[in-house]
Amino acid sequence: METRAAGRDWSRPVRGKAERIKEFVRSELLAREYRPGERFLSNNEFAARFGVNPLTANKIISALAREGFLQRERGRGTFVTEQILQIGRVDAPGIAAVKVGVVVCGGTSPFGAADDGAGSRMWHHPLNVLQAVDSTVAEAGGRTVLLDVSPEADAAPDGAARVSRSGASALLAVSRDESLDEASLGALRATGLPFVVVGARVPEGVRAVVFDDFRIGFDAAEHLSDLGHERLAFAGLEEPYTWDRERLRGFEAALDRRGVADQDRVCVRIARELGRLVPEEFRAALDGPLAGVTGVVCVYDEVAAMLLAAAEMAGRRIPGDISLTGVDDLPHLRQLELTTFQQPGHALGRAGASLLLRCIEDPGLPAVVERVKCPLIPRRTTAPRTAG
Repeated sequence: METRAAGRDWSRPVRGKAERIKEFVRSELLAREYRPGERFLSNNEFAARFGVNPLTANKIISALAREGFLQRERGRGTFVTEQILQIGRVDAPGIAAVKVGVVVCGGTSPFGAADDGAGSRMWHHPLNVLQAVDSTVAEAGGRTVLLDVSPEADAAPDGAARVSRSGASALLAVSRDESLDEASLGALRATGLPFVVVGARVPEGVRAVVFDDFRIGFDAAEHLSDLGHERLAFAGLEEPYTWDRERLRGFEAALDRRGVADQDRVCVRIARELGRLVPEEFRAALDGPLAGVTGVVCVYDEVAAMLLAAAEMAGRRIPGDISLTGVDDLPHLRQLELTTFQQPGHALGRAGASLLLRCIEDPGLPAVVERVKCPLIPRRTTAPRTAG
């Protein structure tokens, strides 16, 4: 089981291996690592790549075909569809002079104006998101308007009325929270306009653009494995958020792919007190489940920074004894030179705006969740495993 400063029972995975492989391949397709119209892997090629039998490979490929990512043609093979891999398109003819309303969701009320708050995972780059939205819409001949439609904004009876008065024909909702709350979702639907949510998990049937957290966990584990680290750990929170669980699933999938044994993979959960990380938790983990581990995938930069400090106090060298990765590339931690993943706000905003423009052009576009890949920035906290 997962407990703080304790190893995880890997004989009971969070989700089956086939499901994790499907999630990984979906992330590859959404990241455009296959060209539209390109021939996809055969059942046998897929089975060999991921270490599964051809029957399982066929089931996974069929599931992706049902979701619209692939198209199977009798006698010819399986091909990548044109539709799914259009993230980033802005050449939408027919939307000249369209006005896109940009609203901020989360906080104290539906469509609330942005304020400073704890727990925000994307607000070190909100300006990048909004600038990218504005430039993407402008490139397509449209324009944007930033709407404050909180109840305090004026005497109008509700946010939907204020949206109507603005003249916006579509909405892009930038969320401050990891998941879109029901009140904000209801307010968006009440406008009757097409909308796309940026930065938050949404219920099925809602269009959204999010960072690819599964791929972060996968690529971090691959990076450490490529450096020769054979015993790896994932360091997350005792009460995990959605993005924490997604990164763990990606970590698991990478180790499954490489055939890493259960005894060579560890998951530790770090407890917090009053929302703050506690140094004692990291020292206990180093003395317990992380003993013998040479590579650690940390769920975000603050966890990596605390583990780095605890390791150095315990006389364990970074990266000589332990290599570790983080997520976020936070400006105030860059002096630590953490190997980390950037969360590109500009790419998130551009993908969200592009999806919304396609929705305006084609109202029948399926409700999809597109995932933006986060680049790995190798720095001083990862290095090849040393002998001994």
